[in-house]
Amino acid sequence: MKRLDISWLTKPSLRSGMVLPLVVAGLTGCQTMDLSKQPTQPVKLPQSWQHGADFPQTQVNVDLAQWWSEFHDPVLTELIRDSLASNPDLKSAFSAVREARARRSIEKSGLLPTLNGVASASGSRSKDSSSSSTTYSSTEVYSAGLQASWEVDLFGKQQAAVAAAQADLASSVATRESVQASLTSEVALAYVTLRSAEARMKVVQENVKNFEQTYQLASWKEQAGQTDSLDAQQAKSNLEQLRSTLPSLEQTIGNAKNSLTLMAGKTPGALDKLLAKRSGKVPEPPRKLAVGIPADTVRQRPDVRSAGYSWLAAVYRTDAAEAEKMPSLTLSGSLGVDSDGLSKLLRPEQAAASVIAGLTAPIFDGGKIRSQIEVQSEQEEQAWQSYKSSVLTALSEVEDALIACQKNEQRAEITQRALQAAENAEQLARQSYEAGVEDIDTVLNTQRALLSIQEQVVTVQGDRSSSFVALYKALGGGWQR
Repeated sequence: MKRLDISWLTKPSLRSGMVLPLVVAGLTGCQTMDLSKQPTQPVKLPQSWQHGADFPQTQVNVDLAQWWSEFHDPVLTELIRDSLASNPDLKSAFSAVREARARRSIEKSGLLPTLNGVASASGSRSKDSSSSSTTYSSTEVYSAGLQASWEVDLFGKQQAAVAAAQADLASSVATRESVQASLTSEVALAYVTLRSAEARMKVVQENVKNFEQTYQLASWKEQAGQTDSLDAQQAKSNLEQLRSTLPSLEQTIGNAKNSLTLMAGKTPGALDKLLAKRSGKVPEPPRKLAVGIPADTVRQRPDVRSAGYSWLAAVYRTDAAEAEKMPSLTLSGSLGVDSDGLSKLLRPEQAAASVIAGLTAPIFDGGKIRSQIEVQSEQEEQAWQSYKSSVLTALSEVEDALIACQKNEQRAEITQRALQAAENAEQLARQSYEAGVEDIDTVLNTQRALLSIQEQVVTVQGDRSSSFVALYKALGGGWQR
């Protein structure tokens, strides 16, 4: 088995654009491992983000572990804290880590000898009728001892199995961190959905009042003979259409609340008192977010590290399969005593010891070992491709989130200008209608336009917050070592 330097897994290569970022120093506590082969196609990472011009670049951002505090929303912070403490999926991920740790201990035990204690007792009784009287005699035999056996790991098969179990443990830890990151982002996204729906509800309720006033004004004009009933019916139609959107928003609000309680591991309605605070206030993201270089970001992502450790585990299992071709040496020994009486059992002169060494090597197995090596090699290739896919996915998700943050900032500026113009137009149209200069169609059109822009403003606020949540997640935030 070759000794392979894998420091290239933990830091960017000196050659431009070449890196396979994976933090594996904790796997064995050193920078070298016994690996059977090295990937021939390392992952190529860009030097900078394609859409990161508006975001300052820094080293690994340690604040990502508590990124939600940047929104300065105490309700969101409490929701995430409760979810991290009570979410069933996260608890299951912690259990998986404990299971992987126990499996590693099982594999480590294979490197040590086994020692068993044995004890037995037997007796016999015989009858002698040769003399004039019948006599009986009995014999009692006691034995006790120790038996030991040890399969010497000549060619590293068991060491490879231990290393694979260690990599599995590291992968399960990273998976748990990935569950934490996903959970925090999902809670934040559901919270943004809730607050956006509540804000839209307030917009609709305020416009219902405006539409009611327009309908009342048209009714008064009809009663005064200034207009016919068409104006009043048009105003009433707009009013009822707007009211019809309220049930849908109420459903969205109810669903978002249920989603948050589910992620917090609670029953529906358990968080209503908490969620009643700050109702309708969409959390405001920070104006700017510092991002690291792609290599740092990929190393931060727990899902990428999990995939990398899974690949290492597959490599070690290939090594273990190849070691099956080599001979195996088993040492066994015993130390025991036999006596014809219990009182003599512990006398030194009764003791006897033996040591046996056995060497076995496979000669013919019908191709089983060769096929097993092929199976493990293909699983190794699949794990490597899965790792590469996780790296590319991470890069794509960050770029998507950067684009979303930039474009939502632009949308926010545009919709604010549109909102100001729509408010002015609606006010002028209403005044002109009251003065008899404009007809009802102008008022209704400007009211619908104002409503549409107001809803867009709320939507953009939610989208802007959601895009920053997505960026935090894509950068690998939401977990703590």
